Amino acid sequence: MNSINEDEDNSMLYVSFNQDNSFFSVGTERGFRIYQTYPFTDPYEKIMNGGIGVVEMLYKTNFLALMGGGKNPKFNKKNLIIWDDNENKIISELKFTTSIINIKLKKDLLFVVCQKRIYAFDFNTYETIDTIDTGDNIKELIAINNSPELTILAYPSTKGVNKITIKNYKTKIFFSFTAQDDSISKMSINNDGTLISTANNNGTIIRIHSCIDGAFLQEFKRGHEKAKINYICFDNDTKLMAVSSNRGTIHIFSMGSTIKKLKEHEKEKSKKKEKEKEKEKEINKTKENELN
Repeated sequence: MNSINEDEDNSMLYVSFNQDNSFFSVGTERGFRIYQTYPFTDPYEKIMNGGIGVVEMLYKTNFLALMGGGKNPKFNKKNLIIWDDNENKIISELKFTTSIINIKLKKDLLFVVCQKRIYAFDFNTYETIDTIDTGDNIKELIAINNSPELTILAYPSTKGVNKITIKNYKTKIFFSFTAQDDSISKMSINNDGTLISTANNNGTIIRIHSCIDGAFLQEFKRGHEKAKINYICFDNDTKLMAVSSNRGTIHIFSMGSTIKKLKEHEKEKSKKKEKEKEKEKEINKTKENELN
């Protein structure tokens, strides 16, 4: 099995799975590597003679979004590079006034994260479709679901370090809620955009909320000792959630009880809406009788 960190001059700078978790990309001090998750095979490596701080692969295609990083960045950290690996060339370059700290791709959308702002672009035309002011995003936080049917985006709220904002690009609805008691260190959204998980600053508490209305659903304890959370992810069917940390451990949590609580919550919401409709009908009927 190949080691990602073979030597100090090629140390790992970034790791990210593609949208269906079939591959993961690794940015290194000399370029990037692409690994297939199952079956696991020898990696494909692109030597670029410079550091790649962020590398995001678009599904199983030859298109990647890159940003320079490391000791000797290949590209300016204020520039986003769209790379065609089949053609071995840059096909587009987007320039910003401040450094880029994260990038996320979807089928038709491109999200660029700067420290206090997120930009959304049409991935076909590179036209700006949204500009979002965030809190001071020093932890490079952003979460997006992977389903192509809709896009749910989560980002740091301007209302506090323990709050996040969720935006639904299909319904255009957005709202903020308190996700943790202290600042948030990591977050992730499941594939269909119904659940969001967040880790607290100590890396000991993982909380799950509904992406639909921010309702709290469940809390998991990763451990008692402080840790830096490196990654949180759900499997494609939201049966499991994995949490990795700098303590050399990966915790796997079952999502069965969380999904059950989500369904119960949605059922209660539906009942409440029905009662409100019935009450409104009664009020309207009373008004009509009074007029007659």
